[in-house]
Amino acid sequence: MKLVGVVDGTLLTTDPSVGGLPASLAAGQAYSFEATANFHLQTSQPVAVGLFMEGSTATGFTAGDPSQSIPIPTRQGRTSIDFIAPTSLAPTHAQLVAPTGAAISVDSTAVTGWTAIGTSGYSQTRVALSGTDGHHASGDKPFSLSVHAYPTVGDTSYWYPGSLGIGDDIFHSGFE
Repeated sequence: MKLVGVVDGTLLTTDPSVGGLPASLAAGQAYSFEATANFHLQTSQPVAVGLFMEGSTATGFTAGDPSQSIPIPTRQGRTSIDFIAPTSLAPTHAQLVAPTGAAISVDSTAVTGWTAIGTSGYSQTRVALSGTDGHHASGDKPFSLSVHAYPTVGDTSYWYPGSLGIGDDIFHSGFE
């Protein structure tokens, strides 16, 4: 994971606590680390966040090439999402983040296996996808969804923020 400050004096907090994370970032200051557990990041000012998958050249890892994505801010959650996950790149998974206790379904099947993210009030789970390229997720509370895969054929991977849309806040002011 890589965090880049946009405004001087941006305060960072995580739940649960991430050891070694600086208390603040200056504009243009970058901090990279390997996240070994799920956490909820809160900042006092905007920051750029990059998420990176390891590839087959990483020590102790044998599948795929590196891939990159961005997280979806919790305020941009959706209650309904249509998304794709090509069966030709199987196995694919959807990672969902939702308020704890939310009832979410993917392809008309209730999502289970939720794990709390610290005491943030959010939980996450991962769902295996199969059968078709097109999928639908819906819920009683706004949630975010990302899609990722390390296909069994070839040396590739992919990861994208499945619930991020052009109309979302992240795109309104443009990229500065």
